[in-house]
Amino acid sequence: MIGRHIGSKRGVKKPRSPGAIKKNQLLSEANRSIAPHISVDPKIHHGVPVITGTRVPVSIVIGSLAGGMGKEDVMQEYELTKTQVEAALAYAAESKQTNFSNNQDCKCYIKP
Repeated sequence: MIGRHIGSKRGVKKPRSPGAIKKNQLLSEANRSIAPHISVDPKIHHGVPVITGTRVPVSIVIGSLAGGMGKEDVMQEYELTKTQVEAALAYAAESKQTNFSNNQDCKCYIKP
């Protein structure tokens, strides 16, 4: 038989090791909501915050708005609701505020 591997067990599934099962459980638990309508999942965009139920990163929504697109245009382009776009804005504002408050010795920090 040409092409057949000697001693191969094709079609036979190996039992999963306990470590593999725990790793899969951790990955499924990692898909979590971090803010209203915002979630992270290591399997989607390497864990970048996305709009829940989509593969649209928050950064794309914010970048599109910052680039001059209107809220309605972003909603149409990425098939999002007004609530989802506003949630992305709220999340970005909150995460930016948290970053500045936790890093007061940042060189970009402007004192009043």
